[in-house]
Amino acid sequence: MSRRPSTPSLLRLAFAAIAPTLLAAGLAAQAQDFPIGSKGASVQLDAPWQRKQLDTDLGDDQFQRSERRGFFSRSSEVYVVVMEIAGILENEADYAAALDDQCSEGNGVAPTIVKEVGWTRASRVFDATLDGVACAFRNELLVGDGLAYHVMTWSVKSQRKQLDEQVAGFVAGFEFPGVDSAHGKGLAPTTRTVVGGEFALDYTIRPSLLREAKPDDDELAEWRSGDEEQLLALFTVDGYRTLTSMVDGERDALRKWDATYKESARGEFEVDGVRCAWLLGGRDGQSIKSVHLPLGGTQSLTVRWLAKGAVDAFRPAREALFQSLRLRRLAGGVDLPALPAATPAVANTALDRFLRGGAERLSPIAMPGVGGAQRAGDGWLLWNWRELHEVTADGHRQLREGDEGCRFAAKHRGQTLVGGHDGAVRPLHGDTLGAPMFDAEAACVAGDDLWLLRRSGALLEGVATAPADIALVRRAATGGETTLGTFPCGNAAELAIDATGSHLLVRVDRTVAGWLQATPSFAPKLLLVPLAAPTPRELGEWTALAAIAAASDGWLVTGTPRGAAAGVWMVRNDGSREPLLLAPIGGLRALAADATSLTVLAATGMGQQRLVVLARDACRRDGVRCQPFANAQLAAIGSRLLGALGSRAPRTAAEVQAARRQADVFTNEIAGAPLPTSPDDVETLLTAAADWDDPLPDAGRALLGVLTASAALAAGGEWVEGATTDWSAWRVRAPTVYDTPFAIVVQPGNMVTSALDDSESYATLTMDTGDRQGRPLLVGLDPAALRARVLARMPAEAEAAVRSGDVATLRRVLEARSGEHELRRHVYGQLAAHGQHEALRQLASRFALGAEQQPCDLVAWIAAGSRKVTTTEEAKAWMDAALDAVRKAPREAALYLWLGRAVDRAFPDEPQKSRPCYERALELAPYGDVAASARKALGRER
Repeated sequence: MSRRPSTPSLLRLAFAAIAPTLLAAGLAAQAQDFPIGSKGASVQLDAPWQRKQLDTDLGDDQFQRSERRGFFSRSSEVYVVVMEIAGILENEADYAAALDDQCSEGNGVAPTIVKEVGWTRASRVFDATLDGVACAFRNELLVGDGLAYHVMTWSVKSQRKQLDEQVAGFVAGFEFPGVDSAHGKGLAPTTRTVVGGEFALDYTIRPSLLREAKPDDDELAEWRSGDEEQLLALFTVDGYRTLTSMVDGERDALRKWDATYKESARGEFEVDGVRCAWLLGGRDGQSIKSVHLPLGGTQSLTVRWLAKGAVDAFRPAREALFQSLRLRRLAGGVDLPALPAATPAVANTALDRFLRGGAERLSPIAMPGVGGAQRAGDGWLLWNWRELHEVTADGHRQLREGDEGCRFAAKHRGQTLVGGHDGAVRPLHGDTLGAPMFDAEAACVAGDDLWLLRRSGALLEGVATAPADIALVRRAATGGETTLGTFPCGNAAELAIDATGSHLLVRVDRTVAGWLQATPSFAPKLLLVPLAAPTPRELGEWTALAAIAAASDGWLVTGTPRGAAAGVWMVRNDGSREPLLLAPIGGLRALAADATSLTVLAATGMGQQRLVVLARDACRRDGVRCQPFANAQLAAIGSRLLGALGSRAPRTAAEVQAARRQADVFTNEIAGAPLPTSPDDVETLLTAAADWDDPLPDAGRALLGVLTASAALAAGGEWVEGATTDWSAWRVRAPTVYDTPFAIVVQPGNMVTSALDDSESYATLTMDTGDRQGRPLLVGLDPAALRARVLARMPAEAEAAVRSGDVATLRRVLEARSGEHELRRHVYGQLAAHGQHEALRQLASRFALGAEQQPCDLVAWIAAGSRKVTTTEEAKAWMDAALDAVRKAPREAALYLWLGRAVDRAFPDEPQKSRPCYERALELAPYGDVAASARKALGRER
């Protein structure tokens, strides 16, 4: 959009620039054409007019007319600035808004609308006094298709008549871009096509009104007006079988996007015999109309037009596009083999194995994370920053999602209350929030009453971020409130009440203790509040707290007591505690417990939550052994190990495993449980030991180094002996030896320091040992020895062979190391990068057609084969080969991309045939370069 001018500053410049008479008496007038803007407009003016730049920020289209009509008359000065506006202006409200936007003076003055031949003129005439000078204004908006020109003119008030005359002449000489200009040619209707499901949708666009924009990932196409005020988007939607559900789904999606959206009208119509639906609505200052076209099954295609202005505003460009829609049923696409179910990665930590022994009450809950939970009847309300879910015995459902956020929720007298991050509590009506009812930082339900924690006073914004004290309030069903008192609490995170209604438990996150000390302590707190005498007292010391809940025999606390292991603890009012499940608390939340069972919510790592019921006996026997080691215990075990082995640290694989067995002896004595052995469990222990408030001493770090090396060796790693003999190498970082296509490297000291000292670990042991693709796993402490071992594995002759396309040499290298699939993939990539496509095809065919076949071989062979296709018959043969490759590796996304391209080449007049291929590629790989290419193919012009 053109930059908005400042009228007062323009006038000051204009009056300062008034010059003596510019034309001598008797000089003959001579007309001249001046180009305007960038689209091809022009204005023809006589000689008293001249182009004169009053302000460099306002472009080149600035003019002045200075004329004296008599020897003794005053000079007549008229000033004009023309602004080009690339946008769709269609009604009086659009014209007034454009005038307002271009010039702040005169806002509120209704424009006069005149229909000219081929365009419209909107005039706004007004007077204003600026810097003590009485001025006359005449602003003209000249509106054509997809283009407008704001002609802002002014002079002194006494010259109003001359101003009106000269502006009339200026406008009379104005010409819009001609039919041969790029803008004029772009006004011709152009048919575009998108393909969805069983149909192709044709629609008519005038490119000078709407320019093509880069579509979002989920869009087939997107178009925008030049001023970005109108947007057309086309996209497919899945999950709706009826027209009513399609429109309802669109309404709900728009409400989630903006809670102020309101539906205005809806209806049905036909497009080429297919019954379709439309929805009209909007939000403040924006109109949104969408058309919904069934594509077969549960798929539909949405055509959505957003425009600035009132919902009922006249929009001929929009209606013309909707009237241009044409649907064509397509012949079927290429038949793809059924997609086999993915083999899910099964987490194998001790906690995962223990949870699999419990009873899952429901199917997994689709929720990326849980920030809080509260009992609601026989179920729970679960929430995170954006989402609120309800879980019952019959299942679960999402109640709402929105940017307003959810700090807590409670089910009270049949109504769901949502506490926002602004401190206000609002009722939930459908999927929207009502007006604020009261304020609270946390809440819990006690019969018909609510217990609330509330800020005890107003904050000084910009000075204090949280109150020092929190008020405890009882809110009756009638709305009356009683404050029982205040107590130092800081930010209260969660509130729970016991089954007897006699005590409250408050979870406080990271309250600062000793803040005037040189090293403050940021410890969380558990505060027990007896309601008979509401004076809180702390229940133990904690280094981390994730959740609290009432249980039949105490309080369920998911957290880490100071000096103990993390997990789920039963804490009683006298401060005593009992471990129920010892494991990392990230993604774990205890919800309920009785004499025989414990109910927990656990994240699966795939954006889902599991509700699992565990037997209390199993918890006492096995749950407390999942990860029972606190840093103090690790330090004690490490000290015993170093004392037993002396100053000479392990140097060989046998010595590493011997040290590991020696550590187990001390572990059973100190902790009563064995140290973990699997890579998953060792990684869990490394993560749990990263505690900034309780850093692990050197002896504990050395122990973790031994455990890391032992786990890597047990997973098939090869120990690389070096010159290092000192224990420090087991607990400090050394220069990193990076993974290569020839080997994966594990450096125990680096793994330990990365896990304990870095905000994000640079790698995980699970990845290093699980994703090898045939590469050996090298384990060691000495960077020089590790680097030499990696370099020794590098095939020296391969680099030159890649550059020259020497297939024989590369084949010999890869056949000698046929099990190293990552090396093959790397060589293929290097050949492609160097443009050696024929060498790539020949080399890949050796493995793609052999017994050692891997997905990387098939992809390289099919991709390189595309270069040899020149005829339709060759394309069909290439397509058959790609189909066969897909059957052999049905979950390899890149193969479907190349199959789609082969189908396009084999059937150039049947674009729908390739669509299933690109959709399958997107299904398997929604991100990355394959996805980008598949998405481009699906949305390209047909």
